[in-house]
Amino acid sequence: MTVTLRHIGAGEIALCHAIYLDAIHNGTAPHYSAEERAAWAPLGPVPAGWADRLTEGAITWLAEGDGPEGFATLRGAYLDFLYVRPDARATGAAGLLYEAALGHARVAGHCRMTTHASHLARRFLARRGWQVVAPETVMRNGVAIQRFEMALDLS
Repeated sequence: MTVTLRHIGAGEIALCHAIYLDAIHNGTAPHYSAEERAAWAPLGPVPAGWADRLTEGAITWLAEGDGPEGFATLRGAYLDFLYVRPDARATGAAGLLYEAALGHARVAGHCRMTTHASHLARRFLARRGWQVVAPETVMRNGVAIQRFEMALDLS
């Protein structure tokens, strides 16, 4: 199967939200409890502000193979989203999305990329040279969730 990337269209915010929910609720289960996943990504309609987060001052790519497989959003030099459906992990979609964001950050002249990564994303990014700046605990809907501030030197 061939995976291709393209920029999202205006009508694909709900599609990205569905990928996000699938990736969190089904893909991070080995790393986060059901309570943590529910607080992180409440099931339901697309939250207010989601469209702006994916489009205003950001670039969002969609990976497609047999169907929509994942998406990534870059806001300046900040990797805001990188989510892939659990059943698409072996397709190369995450790597393609990551390379698109990395390439764009380099072309834009950024010297350093940053993100806040889950346990799962931390492993993916660490294999690509990212360093943990600091572990963090954030509150989401009254539940403490561990994540990692990470950075990559682009120089």
